[in-house]
Amino acid sequence: MATYDISIETLTKSFTKKPVSKTKPKYRHPTTNETWSGRGKMPLWLKSEITANRKQKEDFLIP
Repeated sequence: MATYDISIETLTKSFTKKPVSKTKPKYRHPTTNETWSGRGKMPLWLKSEITANRKQKEDFLIP
């Protein structure tokens, strides 16, 4: 490490995870108040509401 002028701090800083930013919820279940930000896999509550009640995802948007 002395040959390349690299310190332990430099190495550990490059491998540490960056904090994940929280996103505001975009969809809300009207009765259970469960929320989803719209990122990632669609939650089961929303998927089941869409298929069972023939609603659209936009019906659950938070104003």
